Amino acid sequence: MKKMAVLLAVLMLVCTLASCAVISGPEKTHEVFELSITMQGNFVRQSGAAYGANVILSTPTVCVAIYRLEADTVHNYSAEEDLSPAMFANFYMDKYMLKEYEIQREDELVYIETNIDVDGTEYTYFYTFYSAENTYWVVEMSCEADKYEEARPEFVKWANSVTFNE
Repeated sequence: MKKMAVLLAVLMLVCTLASCAVISGPEKTHEVFELSITMQGNFVRQSGAAYGANVILSTPTVCVAIYRLEADTVHNYSAEEDLSPAMFANFYMDKYMLKEYEIQREDELVYIETNIDVDGTEYTYFYTFYSAENTYWVVEMSCEADKYEEARPEFVKWANSVTFNE
């Protein structure tokens, strides 16, 4: 847990969230392996390997980290053979992140919202969970907590844009 907190702190420093408009810039579709996500903003793509993510997409105010887990890896730790996005959310948060959380649903979207203090600054994280053929995915969107209400509708829109090319 402490290691994850340190990784989150470093991840937020990498994203260098500033205090300007939360969402601005052109709409663009980003591809990460077989996942596609369409977002508005001038995102810079970085390797997320140092933070446990496959890819980090960041603007001065928003950070999006994308995690891809092979089904075999998940099944090594779970008694279930085929996890729904909600079951995967429980598995992921218990195994890798938080012990206290509430899984929420909005239409087909499965997500968790939580605030995390990183070096004295509070950030709000919007985790979304997906299952695809032989893979499970987490798309983690975050911004400073005081900007979250403005960013949340875009986070939901982006999360609903996720598709898989299998």
